[in-house]
Amino acid sequence: MIDDQRRLIFVENPKTATNSVKAALMGKENIFNPYDPRIGTQGHHIPAILQRRYPTQWQDYTSLVVVRNTWDRAYSFFNFYTKVAGAESYEAMGFEQWVEKGCPPPKEGQLRASMHSWGIFDKPLCQLRYAEGVDEVVVLHSLDAAKRHQELTDGLNKISQSLDFPLQELPADSNHSNRSVSTEIWRKETVERIGKLFAQEIEYFGFQPPVC
Repeated sequence: MIDDQRRLIFVENPKTATNSVKAALMGKENIFNPYDPRIGTQGHHIPAILQRRYPTQWQDYTSLVVVRNTWDRAYSFFNFYTKVAGAESYEAMGFEQWVEKGCPPPKEGQLRASMHSWGIFDKPLCQLRYAEGVDEVVVLHSLDAAKRHQELTDGLNKISQSLDFPLQELPADSNHSNRSVSTEIWRKETVERIGKLFAQEIEYFGFQPPVC
């Protein structure tokens, strides 16, 4: 989302409550309002692509992104593409096997095409590229939905105060659940594999694994 009025660019990292953030920034009633110029959402494109497409805005505006605990986001990502996006290729293998295979992109053409255009096809879950060159990064550490919502609220409030613009109330993410805090879904091997796959990201943001 590019907000020319507030000189703000919101980089939409998948599975980080992007719709809730946009509702807080521009008002829930304006998210799908075609007459609101701030609706200029660019999908889940990485900063490198946004910078090429909008060099002046990227240089002059403040950029913002939200990143989420790697394990929590991995499960949410897989669950979304299985239950909402209709990725039968994911459903066929299950979460543990998907992680074992290295968290690959879905096989469905329309989903693969989106990931190509966003710049994440080779590593769909990598968050480091979403934070690259971004001015303000809100980090969500908790796997608990309520605590994660508070982390997001606090992070956005800090940025809004710094940039001197008001926020509307941050709605709860309608897609969230506390599934990822359940010990039933986490096998030690799965936790360790994710830890190795995304070791650089996990160390950089200081994320902690779920309890097995």
